[in-house]
Formats: sequence, structure tokens, C-alpha cells
Amino acid sequence: GSSQYTVLANRIRNAVDNYRARIELAEREERLTLFFEQSPLCVIEWDEQFNLVRLNDAAADTLGYTQADLLGQSWEQIVPESDRDTVADVVADVLNNRGGYRSVNKNIRKDGDRIICEWHNRVVTDEDGDVVAVFSQFQDITEQKRREQELREEQTLIDRSLDALGDIFYFVDTDGGFRRWNSTLVELTGYSDEEIESMNALEFFEGEHREVISHSIREILAHGSDVTEAEITTADGRQVPHEFRGVRMTDDDGATT
Repeated sequence: GSSQYTVLANRIRNAVDNYRARIELAEREERLTLFFEQSPLCVIEWDEQFNLVRLNDAAADTLGYTQADLLGQSWEQIVPESDRDTVADVVADVLNNRGGYRSVNKNIRKDGDRIICEWHNRVVTDEDGDVVAVFSQFQDITEQKRREQELREEQTLIDRSLDALGDIFYFVDTDGGFRRWNSTLVELTGYSDEEIESMNALEFFEGEHREVISHSIREILAHGSDVTEAEITTADGRQVPHEFRGVRMTDDDGATT
């Protein structure tokens, strides 16, 4: 009967669809493998229990481990005790699809050195939403963090040095808006840091003194520096005479900042 041809046609159609699906899956896996192996970033694949499945050459170089060293090992192998509670929270969030996709934490190399890494995690789930794999891209940012700490320390030293000055100091942009100032300016004028932040430098001067400072600013912008005298008006209305030495600041390209 004709029904057997219908069944045969369905079987052929299903066979072709399955074949095409296998081909597509194989191509996807090939592209993923190429990405995994050729990525300039460190990449690790974890299973649904967050045990290591594989890592690329960049990750091996950064961590000092071979794939054989870490195969099947938990993430705890590369995280020092000091950071395990924090990373455990990230792992739980990743596996439960609640977030935790970016994190920064310390890692420990095979030789025992501690490094700081920035991690970006990607969860792969099946049709039911269950985790089947997790991919992590990461990079060593130890040097970046060290430099940031140095800059913070330098900034703290500069701030303390400026606050220790007996004279007022402030840095304004080309429109007169305050960008930095020392505590002496606060103490002299009686304005709070919050108030100064929203003020213009010319607001500290009245009448002819404002015109003197305006002229001095024009000279600084045109010639690089100027020295003048004017009276600062404090929050309570007092006028305090000062000598002002202004210097134009420029960036690396020579533009006035």
C-alpha cells in the first residue's frame, strides 16, 4: 500500500535532518576548538561541577600548569585560601545562572606565585536550562593593579603635600570650574568642599578684584603664567589680600587642561 512509502519518506527525511544536524554540530565544535586554541586570552572549559575539562596554551602559560596537571581538578586548585570564599560565591552564581559572570580575584600559579586575574565566565546550558559547560576567559592584571596602587599612593602623597601648604592652592579648568584644591582654601574662605566643587573661581572675587583676576587668567592662557594681587572674599564677607601665581597646565599634546 501507499502508506509504506509515506513511512519510508519520513524515515529518509529524518535521516537527512539528523545528518545535517550532526554536520552542523561538528562544524560548531570545530569553530569552538579553533577559538579555544587560538584565543590570545587565557581560556578554561569547566564541566557542570566546575572541574577543569581543558585549558588553552595562554592559560597554561599564565598559570604554569599543563592540562594534565589540572584535568578533572576543582577551581580551588588555582585559587588561594584567602580568596576561596569569594570565588565560591561566584561559582555558585554562575552554576545557578544568577550572574557572577565577571570577577577579579587572586590566583596561585604552580610555582606558588600569587597573581591577580580578571575573569569573564560564560555558561552553556541545554534545552532544559541545565548547565553542561562553563567557559572562562581571563587575563593576568597583576601589573595593572600594582600600577593602580602606586598611583593611589602617589595621589595620597600629593594631596597631603598640598594640604600641608600654608598658602591656598587650586586647579581650575579653562572655564574657571574647580578641579582640585587644598584644605587651606576651605579654611581661608569658609566654604565647604561641596560648595567649592560647584563654584567658579571668579566667585571668590568682587568688583575690581574680579576684573584683575579675569585679566590674569587671560594672561595665563595666552602666555603660560602670571602674577597678580587681589582680595579674596570669604563666605562671611571678609576680604583677604593675596598674591596669586598662576600657571597654565597642558596635556601631552600641548592642549590647555
